[in-house]
Amino acid sequence: MKTLLKRTGLAGLTAACLAAPVLRAEITSWEPLAPVTPLNASPTKSIMASPQLITLTSGSTEKLYAAWAEQGGASSWTNQIRIAVYQDKIPGVAPRWEPIDYRVNGTTRGPTLGINYDPLAAAWFPQLVVHNGSLHATWYEDVPAKGGRTISRIRVSRYNGDDNSPNWTFIDGNATGGLNFNASENAIQPVAASYGTQLVVTWAETAAISGKTRAQQVRVRAYNGSQWTWLDSGSAAGLNVDPNKSAQPARPVVVNVGAQTKLYVSFREPGSTGISQLRVKVHQGGSLWKVVDPGSGLNLNANRQVTSQFSGGDGASIFCVWSEVNAAGVEQIRASRYDGSNDNAPIWQRLDGANPDQGLNYRNPLSYARPRAVQSFNGKIYVHWMEEWQEAGISQSTCRVAVWDQALPAQNQWPWAWADGGGNRSNVEFNAPTSYTQRMMFGVYKNNLLLFNQEQFPYPQPSLGYVLVGVEAAAP
Repeated sequence: MKTLLKRTGLAGLTAACLAAPVLRAEITSWEPLAPVTPLNASPTKSIMASPQLITLTSGSTEKLYAAWAEQGGASSWTNQIRIAVYQDKIPGVAPRWEPIDYRVNGTTRGPTLGINYDPLAAAWFPQLVVHNGSLHATWYEDVPAKGGRTISRIRVSRYNGDDNSPNWTFIDGNATGGLNFNASENAIQPVAASYGTQLVVTWAETAAISGKTRAQQVRVRAYNGSQWTWLDSGSAAGLNVDPNKSAQPARPVVVNVGAQTKLYVSFREPGSTGISQLRVKVHQGGSLWKVVDPGSGLNLNANRQVTSQFSGGDGASIFCVWSEVNAAGVEQIRASRYDGSNDNAPIWQRLDGANPDQGLNYRNPLSYARPRAVQSFNGKIYVHWMEEWQEAGISQSTCRVAVWDQALPAQNQWPWAWADGGGNRSNVEFNAPTSYTQRMMFGVYKNNLLLFNQEQFPYPQPSLGYVLVGVEAAAP
C-alpha cells in the first residue's frame, strides 16, 4: 500500500513530527552509474556549478552527455566548460566517461582547458540542448574589463557529433561580444530550447532603460541555422512585463498543443508593490508575446515574495516550480501546471495543495526550500529542491526528490510521492554524510532516470561530480 504525502497543520508541530509519512514511488533508491568515479576532468579541481545531463538519440542509438563548469585554466578561478560522453557500447571495455571538449573551432587545446571562447575567462552555467539532431551548449563567460571588473557574455557552441574526433564550433558570431544585446553589459544564465526549426536562447542582461534607470532584462534570441533574430523587442527593453524593473533569469519551455508548437518563458519580476512575482509569457510570432499568468503572477499570494523558480515540461504542458515565502518568511515549494490549451483565458492547475503556510517541503512549514530541477520521465514529473533547516542549533541541508503522478490515488487532490527514500535525509546524496550535495540535475538514458550530483567535501577537498541511477522498488 503506497502512502501519500501527508499534509499536516501548523498546530502542535514539534521537531519530532515534522517528517511526514511518505509514499515510496516506483523509484525508491539511487545507485552510482558505473564507473563509480567522479566525472571531474581533474580530481583535484572542483566542479563549480550547473552539472548537466542530456541524451542524443539517433535511430535506435542513444548517447549520454554531461557538462559542467570546473576549475582550471590559468588559475583556480578561470572555470572551464567541460563536456564528456558516456561510453558503454565498446565490447570488452568497461563503461567510462570520455572527454570531448579538447578541440574548439578546429584547434586542439590542452587537457586543462574546456570549450570556453576565452580560456582565460571564467565560464559559468553550462546548459545542453539537442536541436536538429545536434548537441549544442550555451554558457556565459566573465571577461576582464577596465577597472578590474568583468563583463559577462553569452556563448553558444555546436558539437560535430564525432566522439572519436570531437570539435566544437561557435555559432554565436564567434566574436568577443557573444550573443549579448550590448557587449558592454552583463548577461547571465542562458538557457536553450529547440523551438520548431529554431534554436532559442533566453538569458538576463542589464540595460539602461530611461534616464538613470538600469534594469535586468529578459532577452530571447533565435537561430535558424544561419542567423540570429531577436524574439523580444530587439530594443533595450526585453521581455519584461515592466522594463523598468529587473527580471531574473528566464526558463524557456516548448509545449505541443495539437499541431501547434508553442514557446513559453517563465521569469521572476517585481510587481507594482515591489514583491517578486513569477511571470509567464507565450510567444505569438515575431516579437509578439502574451502574458499567460494571472495578472499578479503565479504566486499563491501576490503579497509574498518568489525567491527562485525552475520550469520544465513534458511536451504537452509547462510545469512551473518555485519557492515562495509564507507568513513566517520561510520559503515553501510551490507548483502549477498549464497545458497551453487557451492562451486567451489560461487556467493553471495548482499542484501544491494551496495551503498558505505549507508547500511541498518535507519539513513543513519550518524548513527553507529552493527548486533546482524539473524532469519529465515515464509520464510523471520529478522535481528536485534543496531544503535547509536548523537542528539543535546547527544548520542542516539535504536534497529532496518528489514525483507528481496523476495515476496515484488522490488524497485531497494530492498525487505527490517521495522518490528519495522519504527519510529525514534523502538517499540521493552519494557520499553523505562525508559530503553534502550543492547541485543536482536530472537526465534520462535508456529509460532510466539519472541525477548528476555536485558534492562538496570538507575543505580543502574539491567538489566532485557523480551520476546516479534511479532504482525501482521490487515488485511485491
